[in-house]
Amino acid sequence: MKESTFTQLAGVIEDKLGVPADEIHEDTVLEDISVDSLALIELTLVLQKHFGVSIASDRVSPEDTVGDLVAVVDVALRQAPATRQAS
Repeated sequence: MKESTFTQLAGVIEDKLGVPADEIHEDTVLEDISVDSLALIELTLVLQKHFGVSIASDRVSPEDTVGDLVAVVDVALRQAPATRQAS
């Protein structure tokens, strides 16, 4: 069974930022887990590679929640199904 976008995203945040996955919730504000603008750029690059999608930098900000980021990733996944299948 495929992991949900949230579960995968929480795992990436845990790996890259050291925040335990069980402390990450959909309503967690990114800047509350030390995601500033530079960390967000790095996180976005990692997520693009992990999910095989493109995420425009103007679609996310440190004031967004993890749930907002999940929604951005989900939209990117729906917009690029052929790209994901080819990789």
